Amino acid sequence: MKTKIIILCVLIVCSKNLMAMEEDGKYFFYWNIGFVNNELSHQDDNPYISYIFSTQLLNYYMDNRIITFEISPFKYWFFGENKVHKITFFNFNMQLNLLGPRDPRLFGPIISINWLESETLTNFNIENYTLSF
Repeated sequence: MKTKIIILCVLIVCSKNLMAMEEDGKYFFYWNIGFVNNELSHQDDNPYISYIFSTQLLNYYMDNRIITFEISPFKYWFFGENKVHKITFFNFNMQLNLLGPRDPRLFGPIISINWLESETLTNFNIENYTLSF
């Protein structure tokens, strides 16, 4: 177990993130090992607070400082309100920087597609996908 934890820490520390920011209009590529996301939301008609936990592994990016494309081969969700686990194996996001190429803030994702869904790793649903705008 110690070896697995040490390997994971080394991979996180050595995550590659090369960005050639000095040239406008040129596409550059970078990747990271992944990220973890927690969300809390409350709706007026629902007295409960909904909780969503998600994580993505091996994110690949193509960026020209105006439009960013992200592809991730693995995304896991846990929806706390109804205790549902979900895994998708094709995840695509596109983000748009409306504030200009020199501003690091992004407005997005503009479009997000999640496909090859599975609630168990033995049964895949290829007809169901999630498309978000």
